[in-house]
Amino acid sequence: MNSIGSDYLPISLNIKDCKYSLPSNSYYWNFKKTNWNNFKQLTGTLLGSHLISDNLEQEWQFIKSTINHSARLYITRGNIKRFKSFPRLNDASVTPLFAKRDLLLQAISASNNITDKVKLNKLNAEIKQLYIIQKRESRNKRCGSIDARAPDSKLWCLARSFSKDQPQVESCNIVLDSDSQIPQDNKTAANILGKFYKSISHFSFARDDK
Repeated sequence: MNSIGSDYLPISLNIKDCKYSLPSNSYYWNFKKTNWNNFKQLTGTLLGSHLISDNLEQEWQFIKSTINHSARLYITRGNIKRFKSFPRLNDASVTPLFAKRDLLLQAISASNNITDKVKLNKLNAEIKQLYIIQKRESRNKRCGSIDARAPDSKLWCLARSFSKDQPQVESCNIVLDSDSQIPQDNKTAANILGKFYKSISHFSFARDDK
């Protein structure tokens, strides 16, 4: 510190210590891409070559380990899907579609018919398309009422809300110096006010004025 000149200030270093950890991934079974023939063949081979004993606990552990071993080889896994819940639209055109979908879900849970599943997929696609149209119309209506040329429009207010580090865009009546800082004492604030009133009025302030 003795070698630093008077024109320099001490430098303060802020060190942030971060500990990195590997996130744990959750996986789900993807049965659509499963090779069931190889799964059955390997499971049958392992179970058929095993000698059955009278120990039920040991046999149960062997069956579970065999199924898990075959599943790890032939049943694919991936990252878990995080579904987002969407609220229902309060629109007259969507209400009958929701009622029809509820009936199809009840029919599928009772009979598990493929035709009903196809109808359900088409109905879900139609509902999703209506959601997209409603969002697009709402966004166009919101953006259409914004005038980018006006300084106090919704667009300018939105931009100012994103950045609070710009005091020059906010109207205030605080006495600030040339560096946009608040004066430390009353004398400095009085000098700033004197310069301001001198620039806008015809009064002249001298050194002896109090």
